[in-house]
Amino acid sequence: MTTEKDMRRPAQWTDPGTVPAHLKDKFARRVKSAESSLAPPPWMRKIHALSIVMSLGAGFYTMMYTDYGPHEHIFSPIRRWYFGKVQQWTSLSDADLAELKSRNKL
Repeated sequence: MTTEKDMRRPAQWTDPGTVPAHLKDKFARRVKSAESSLAPPPWMRKIHALSIVMSLGAGFYTMMYTDYGPHEHIFSPIRRWYFGKVQQWTSLSDADLAELKSRNKL
């Protein structure tokens, strides 16, 4: 009959030099098999990266382009800055407009 004390006793240490080769091979196969079965497939990293990029894009779109109404809200300062930069990058300055008018291109 095993007592609680016997159940808590650590297993006997086995010298690796005394273990037969076939048992070492069996152990190595089991460890390698467990590692390969737990590892995610290689394409999973790409899916994870894509999901992060899409989440950030959806958050950016929601923050910048969702209509929150005419009142001031938490995203108002960054939206003013962002749309100011977009306007700056996509529009012509007064000097550029004058030059185009002088060339009759406008």
